[in-house]
Amino acid sequence: MNNVPSFVEFIKKIDKTAYKLPLYLGIDKNESPVVVDFPKIGSILMLGTKGTGKTTFAHSTICSLLSSFPSSYLEFILIDLKEPEFSKYENLPSVMGNPIYNSAEAIRTLSSLSNTPGSKYQIIMIDTFSDLVINYGIILSRIIKNLTSRKNTYVIMWDSKPYEEIFSPDIKDCFSSKIIFNLDNKKDADVILNQSVDQIPEKKGEAMIFCKHNSDPVFVRCPHLSESEIEEVVNNFR
Repeated sequence: MNNVPSFVEFIKKIDKTAYKLPLYLGIDKNESPVVVDFPKIGSILMLGTKGTGKTTFAHSTICSLLSSFPSSYLEFILIDLKEPEFSKYENLPSVMGNPIYNSAEAIRTLSSLSNTPGSKYQIIMIDTFSDLVINYGIILSRIIKNLTSRKNTYVIMWDSKPYEEIFSPDIKDCFSSKIIFNLDNKKDADVILNQSVDQIPEKKGEAMIFCKHNSDPVFVRCPHLSESEIEEVVNNFR
């Protein structure tokens, strides 16, 4: 992997007039901004080696939506089973409870959510979901299927391990959109896509977006936030 990052500037607020729940993905090869609507692209499954931009993508998604919508409109459920990356968002009105760092607590929360539809948009983020697959595979598949088939609930989950045991057919079928960051081997993309690709992103911060409403993947350079920028956004909601 080329170690020179290829991130672009983070946009704090998005014009909401054309979207129900907009997601800023970055800029494409023509330097044009790429903004999609969650109701159109659905839930997202992501794969990329460690340090390629998956968690940075999550931070930009959280901060852009936090800056654009009140807690009465949407809420986040944040699950991080690798590192406490989401601790920055503790005690925010738009975060349900606090970020979860334990597999047992995560599966209990997800199970409860799948049985009790919310009254507003819900964005569920799961960092390193392989732990849940290993410990709760069949249960997890059923829960994710319920959540991703529900209106106004969107799951974004990711991992760095390109194994078929983790990205199982039952899991992949729940997600209408997939995002690939850099991989050690181009063939690893087959695990999440069920198809071969001619190229994969080369630099940190680059991604290929495979959405259900696009016949061809969209290449983007993802937005990046510094720690101070995240802190600024979060402090506005303390």
